This record gives sequence, C-alpha cells and structure tokens, in this order.
Amino acid sequence: MKYNIGSSNRAQRDVPLDGVCNRVKDSHSNVLGVIKEFFFWQYFILIFCSVIHESPHYLLQKGRLKEAIDVLTAITSWNNEPISSREIAELVAWEASKKNTAKTAITIKQNTYLDLYRTRTLAVHTIVTSFGFVAANCVTYSLVFNLSIIEGSLYVNTALSGALRYAIGIAIAVIDYTCVCAGRKIIHVGSVAVIVACLGGIVSLLHYGLSPLFLAPTSFLAVDLQ
Repeated sequence: MKYNIGSSNRAQRDVPLDGVCNRVKDSHSNVLGVIKEFFFWQYFILIFCSVIHESPHYLLQKGRLKEAIDVLTAITSWNNEPISSREIAELVAWEASKKNTAKTAITIKQNTYLDLYRTRTLAVHTIVTSFGFVAANCVTYSLVFNLSIIEGSLYVNTALSGALRYAIGIAIAVIDYTCVCAGRKIIHVGSVAVIVACLGGIVSLLHYGLSPLFLAPTSFLAVDLQ
C-alpha cells in the first residue's frame, strides 16, 4: 500500500507505509510485556515525583515568593555548604524584580530552535523531552493502528479518544487557572497516577482474559494523558 503525496509545484512522492503498519500490527502479540515494562517505569516515576519539590521558577511566575524561598531553602540544604535564608530571599527578590522589568521591556530577544541546543545542558534537556514526546506518539499511533481489534464501532472508539483528549486538556487548563495550589508538580503527578492506574487495569484485564471491551476507555485515557 502506498500513498501519493503531491502538488502542482512538486513531483509526487511515494511514501511506503507497509513496513510501519506491519510492525505495529505484529507488535500486538507482545503488547502485554510492553505494557508491564511501561507500567513499571511509570510507577517508578510516580514514586520519584512524590518526593520532589514544586518548581521554584513556577512559584516565582505566580508571585508565590515565600513558597519559592522555602523550596530553595530545602533544595540548597542538600549541599555541603547550605546557602543562608537571607541570601536566598535576596536572590528571589532580585529574580522577581528582574521579571517585572522584563515585562516592561520594549525590546525582546528573538530566539530560534537552534538556541535549544546552545549549551550542553540545554541540549540534553531538549533531547530527553523530545524523546518523551516521540515515545508517547509511538504509543498513540500504535493504538490508532490497532483500533480495529478493539470491541465496538471504529468510529465510536475514535470519537471517544478525541473527546477524552479535549476533555483532559480543558480540565487541566481550568484547574491551572482556578486552583492556585495546583502547580506543575500536582498536575504532573496526578497525570502519572492516572496513567499508572489505567495501565494497571489494562494489565489485569489482559492477564485474567477479561473482555477487551473494557480496554478501550483505559487505553485512550492512559495515552491521552501523555
């Protein structure tokens, strides 16, 4: 099977998709093992997230300076030579004033995608984040290519996936806007917790051979939260 992609200004190109489709279809036989491994790592991430602090930068953006000072104090306490509370307070005040100055600045530096790889640390963060998005998309497209094996109507399952994606996005946007205490950490940990619960339910259903009808909602929810 080949799809022709072309226009009046460009020569048509043949894009073979047989290999991709066959690999995704054949991988269904090993889906239980993949889900178990993915479930383990999500559970590990959830435990790790439960002990980390909220982002100081996020707290500064929201004007929660006292909480930012407390978080920075806790973080710097891990050092051999902890920074004094007075120095941390001065640093937070300076960052807050710099943020206010940046808002009123007329000229803003124009960055490009190449700036994401400007330093070694920033490049590593960019690569790791990009890998996370690619992995999540692989799971999404694996589910899309295997919609035919899920019980029920193909159109209903597709509509369910789209509805869940929009509902989750709107819910998180409302929570972020209305709940002051709901920072990035709470939203991230909550999403990972729901993913772990969904994957645990999927593993249980596959292990005990229950009806695949129950796999559709949990599968869509776990993928959409990523």
